[in-house]
Amino acid sequence: MTELYLKYYFDVSRYNLLFSILVIILTQNLLAAVVYFGTLGSVVSLALFRYHQNIEYYFYLNAGLSKKAIILKSFIINLVISVILVIIFWGIH
Repeated sequence: MTELYLKYYFDVSRYNLLFSILVIILTQNLLAAVVYFGTLGSVVSLALFRYHQNIEYYFYLNAGLSKKAIILKSFIINLVISVILVIIFWGIH
């Protein structure tokens, strides 16, 4: 089951990383991109995944994973990563 969570997380994170790179390009601010990665980027990536790969949710449902659970876990992982990176960046400055 852990492999399925990781597969979903990496599939969704592709969109989130692209969104965060776009934020870096537009704002020239790495800290803003990290914050967006953990917050708005997660929402945008979930919406893009749902739009482009919505049929894959049946794959996870058939494996016994609920849509709500995998979305919540991916959001929590992104939030934790974002908080850790913000603390590191504040420590550097």
